[in-house]
Amino acid sequence: MAYNVLKGNVQFINSDSGSIESMVDDYSDQTIAGIKTFTNQLTASGGFRGSVDVRSPSGIFTELTVSNKITHNGDTDTFIHLTDDDINIQAGGLNFIDITQDTVSEITFNEEGVDIDFRVEGDNNTHLLYVNAGTNKVGIGGVPDHTLTVAGDISASVNVSASVFHGSGAGLSGIPAGALNLGNTLDSDGGVLIVDLSSSGGLESTATGLKVNPSVAV
Repeated sequence: MAYNVLKGNVQFINSDSGSIESMVDDYSDQTIAGIKTFTNQLTASGGFRGSVDVRSPSGIFTELTVSNKITHNGDTDTFIHLTDDDINIQAGGLNFIDITQDTVSEITFNEEGVDIDFRVEGDNNTHLLYVNAGTNKVGIGGVPDHTLTVAGDISASVNVSASVFHGSGAGLSGIPAGALNLGNTLDSDGGVLIVDLSSSGGLESTATGLKVNPSVAV
């Protein structure tokens, strides 16, 4: 099999004589070394092998195949890294996104566990969904100050349960008297009044509001 080696600064230009095209067509494999300038269209029915530096590219690529990385020129720690069934996207040396197809297929954000926040914008809300990696808190509609903070209304079709309620409760409404079970003791916990009545105790509705009444069945 014949090979043709072109070295030095060579320009490939469409020519009426077709001398360059004929020379390339006469041999099966061509090895091109050095800086080359293609001023018109370069077409390959097979592929390009080796390390290729394509500068200021334009045109249409039906398929681009790489064996390992697509790296930003002059910024080597910003790249897309491809391995078997895995796509890793890094910027500035930080692992932002990892896409894996495996026994458990998943898309992982911040897989290395560094301080990378995740934020989704709405039409007029810059923090529609916000995960603060530094504080390990999630916010919906704003910046979170608890493990989960929601700025706005919450709707549930079944039950909402919690081990502790924080707040004055001033905005609570629509709670029937028998809906709260307060137990059977009265305690103080760090200045917070805790009312536990008997197992049959509850709240009684009066003209001025709700009152604790141990005789009211829950």
